[in-house]
Amino acid sequence: MLAHRLSGPSFASACAKLLEEKSGLVIARNEHEASTLLQEIGFYAPALKSRLLLIRDSETLPFDLERAPSSIMSERAWMLNRLANNDVDMPIVIASAVNCMRLISGKDFWKSAKISLSLGDSLASKFGENLSSLLELGYAEAKAVKIPGQYATRGRVVDFFPVGISHGEDFHENTPVRMTLDELGHIQSIIKIDVLTQESVGKPLLSLDVFPNREYRLDREFVESFRSKSFTYHDNPRVFESYKVALSLRDHPEFMSWIGLNPSNVTTLVDMLEYDEVLADFGVAQAMEEQWRLVETRHIDIRDDLSRTCPPIDMSWRSPEATQRALDAANCCTYTTPVVPSGMKRVGTLDDALALLKSLIDEKTPILFVMKSAVRARHVKVIGSMLGLRVATDVSFEQFIAKPVGQAVLQGTLTNGYLDTVAGYRLITEYELFGTSIESSFDEDIGEFQRKAALQGLVDIKEGDFLVHATKGIGQFQGFETINFTGTEEDTVRIGFANDASIFVKVSELDMVSRYSGGDETKVKLSKLNHEAWAKGLQKAQEDALSGARQLILVRNARRRMAGLRMNEPDEDYDHFVETFEYEETPDQKRSISEIIRDLTSGQPMDRLICGDVGFGKTEVAHRAAFMVANQGYQVALLAPTALLAEQHYLSTRTRFEGTDIKVLQVTGNKVPKDVLKVIRNGEPCYVIGTNRLLQNDVLFGRLALIIIDEEQRFGVDQKEQLQDLRGDKHVLAMTATPIPRTLTLSMVGIRDISVIATPPARRLSVRTILRQPGNSVLREAIGRELSREGQVFYVHNSVKTMPDCAARLAELYPTARIGQLHGQMGKAMTETLVAFQKHEYDILVCTTVVEVGIDIPNANTLIVENADHFGLSQLHQLRGRVGRSSRQAYAYLLSESSPGTKEHQRMVAMEESSNLGQGILLARHDLEIRGIGEVLGREQSGHVHAIGFSLYMRLLQQAITVLDENPQADASELMVGNVNIPLRGRIPHTFMADKGDRLAWYQRLMGSDSVEELDHNMGSLKDQYGFIPTEVVEFYGYVSDHIVLKSLGLEAVQVHDEGTRVVGAVSASATRLEMILRQTFGNKVSETDRAKTFLVSRPLDEVIRGLVEALR
Repeated sequence: MLAHRLSGPSFASACAKLLEEKSGLVIARNEHEASTLLQEIGFYAPALKSRLLLIRDSETLPFDLERAPSSIMSERAWMLNRLANNDVDMPIVIASAVNCMRLISGKDFWKSAKISLSLGDSLASKFGENLSSLLELGYAEAKAVKIPGQYATRGRVVDFFPVGISHGEDFHENTPVRMTLDELGHIQSIIKIDVLTQESVGKPLLSLDVFPNREYRLDREFVESFRSKSFTYHDNPRVFESYKVALSLRDHPEFMSWIGLNPSNVTTLVDMLEYDEVLADFGVAQAMEEQWRLVETRHIDIRDDLSRTCPPIDMSWRSPEATQRALDAANCCTYTTPVVPSGMKRVGTLDDALALLKSLIDEKTPILFVMKSAVRARHVKVIGSMLGLRVATDVSFEQFIAKPVGQAVLQGTLTNGYLDTVAGYRLITEYELFGTSIESSFDEDIGEFQRKAALQGLVDIKEGDFLVHATKGIGQFQGFETINFTGTEEDTVRIGFANDASIFVKVSELDMVSRYSGGDETKVKLSKLNHEAWAKGLQKAQEDALSGARQLILVRNARRRMAGLRMNEPDEDYDHFVETFEYEETPDQKRSISEIIRDLTSGQPMDRLICGDVGFGKTEVAHRAAFMVANQGYQVALLAPTALLAEQHYLSTRTRFEGTDIKVLQVTGNKVPKDVLKVIRNGEPCYVIGTNRLLQNDVLFGRLALIIIDEEQRFGVDQKEQLQDLRGDKHVLAMTATPIPRTLTLSMVGIRDISVIATPPARRLSVRTILRQPGNSVLREAIGRELSREGQVFYVHNSVKTMPDCAARLAELYPTARIGQLHGQMGKAMTETLVAFQKHEYDILVCTTVVEVGIDIPNANTLIVENADHFGLSQLHQLRGRVGRSSRQAYAYLLSESSPGTKEHQRMVAMEESSNLGQGILLARHDLEIRGIGEVLGREQSGHVHAIGFSLYMRLLQQAITVLDENPQADASELMVGNVNIPLRGRIPHTFMADKGDRLAWYQRLMGSDSVEELDHNMGSLKDQYGFIPTEVVEFYGYVSDHIVLKSLGLEAVQVHDEGTRVVGAVSASATRLEMILRQTFGNKVSETDRAKTFLVSRPLDEVIRGLVEALR
């Protein structure tokens, strides 16, 4: 490369200056620096922003079998398409050194790759009849779209998760959409949908761009060339999976390594366009040499792998020498000016940072502060006033550098500052001053009805799965059939029982059917039809549910009667504390905070559970509550289950509470400083963080008002009893990532308040979870991918004794990697090791499960778990939460030798399937189904749950609480497990919903609605997902609505009888109330019968049903 000196205090500023009127290729050392250049060039020259095109690296290894993350594929496709079609005048392409070495498809491919869809377009004209062209583009049909590259059709609705979507000149994002069609197949509407709930969200879109789900053309020419060439490098390539799928024109990850089969079809970013300028940062040549060594090492690895093809390197990569020649031909200029650091670096406390800043100010060099957020810009003004300075806010960057004087602050995105010795000023960034940057969040939300459908519904049920029929017993799902009943066809669910018996359950009775979740499915016994054993077991469960409900109500009512400390409403101090939060709150965080403030100011003791996925912001919600209480003169205690987690909480809380008057104290270990115990005993306002050491007798709180419990399920029985003694009339806030069965249970029946945080933070991606057999090849792949992007790796080896051997084995695979070890027996060295890992003094941390909670290291984005089948789902979910805490794609490798079909393997598959963000709650359901009920309601109740299943037991418990609230003397006979027998109206026709499994799930979801409000919401979701509601479904809605209302009266049946109608009350019904409503509605048309709670009404059936429904509403 030419040693040409670009002028400017930084590479970004030099590029911005040189490319004002020119096109260019700007090459950074790595992906991170390329992303930084995009922001910084835009800051220095805002007029260039529309011309900047960042080509993301694929974040895959050479010859990788893992595809690029979908979000990156979308960005690459969109940018390369714009580049190939000359959509941008004088483009400035920014890419990493690695990206410039990869072969990519040429301009012809990208020109033809984009398919634009707009309102009014015919979908068939774009993708062919039955959307056949989507298959050719690499898309796969699915029942529900969950990852890019999928589509689903239902009625007049097409759900589509495209690789690439844009709606707006400069706006691009990766999200699934729902297209509603008119009768002719033209697009009527386009709207985004939520992956978890499959419901539409946000504002309608006008258009979207769709790209192939691959970066090369997979056609006959490619396949024939691949088959021919594979024989050149292998004796018998027919045994390889890639060769087999190629015959049917199906894609395979190996094909990306064969992209250069036809040299005329490929190019590189260097050769794709003729740029006016090609600019490279210092160190680019070295970065290419390092990448080439990785390419050669990986090539040796796959050459020894007899399960796959091994193409030559030049089929997908250009060597550093060849790349160098291309750069020389383009007159590449290299930036060689040494950048002088700003001198500001956030270390230690806020006071330490201010002292350093003051020393820089004393040097009399003018300072420009560049803050990413308006909040931090205000903070700089406050800091200036603390130091006796006036910080100007009314100058632009150009104005300041033209005449540097004093101190000024402006908004902009810069990562690194500098000292410009020529112009004579110092530039300090938000990151350098505060150590973090404030980010924005997504605006997504998940409602309560959607959560219930996800937790309790029959979605994705398979033949052979266990079901519970409330009055028949435990059976197995045998399919979905249409049966002719007295001349009328009705949809039914076939359930098999013991001795090859089976029944057909009408859809009108599906509220009697639920999943069986209660233990090891290999030990489940099918019930015998019409056998007294089920009735006896059900009766015992009813009695137990009533007893359990009494206990829960006693606890609830006792707390309700207590006069809790009433906090004042938030004040200015609280508002200032909120402003210092490093991120913009997500909608779920805002709602949770509002609920907590309401609790704290109510005058009753708070008892709330915050359930949120790992890294979704539960701790900040707890901090808000802690500040509100401590700032009003009270004490707060946070209990963590381990010393390491307590230490992490202490360090992060101390930083978060900087600048406040609240003392943050730590109580762990045997020796607690006497002055700390004295502060606690004297009732001084403070925030005390510790382990169960806080529960010991020498820790006496003088003015405790709020107890925060992190991961309550991890405390032992004795500790929980001590907690129960401590809480009394105190406010209690518990936090958990995956709700354990007990907490899930209590929140479901309404005993404990729950706040769910299911909105992902800004630009957070799902962790890609990969289940693999253990071996050196998978370790080289996983670790190599992370280290190649300068990231870090958690390696979970849950044995202290053999940990040194494990670390030595990894050192043999990666001799240059810095490897640390962490386990619970290290004492104080544990914290020191973790801090060193946070500072990137280690590349790989071999550790036990001591890291499963509370560790926040955004640069660590690969997790490898040995013997993953030895862990429970909740623990695996916590471990997976250690990675994916930044905007990078993260990976969790679960290494397991478990056999398919075993409980252990089911857990692994559940983890793979629940990779989407915010699905911790769904894992709780999987845990119930796979691991069993465990500690849901204690050992006594677990036996009954095993006998009748979790869902039915929960239904009885919910009823018991409702019944006892109305009548404390009620007995078990008043718990109703049946439904109301009234004539069925309407159905979900197969012409509207062809898939039987979908029909079953929707029947159960509609019939399982507990209120008309919930039914209305579910009908709205149905219309949203299918585009319209047929007349038969509207009739079925009316039937279900009537059923819900009549059920509230405790009816068993409303039937035709001779000339009139017979109304039968269930055992749980109130005879007095039933007769009163009947006589008020029908007067002397009502007569009693010999049977208790049974009446005759001499009016037609339809009129009686209508009259009762109107009276009850």
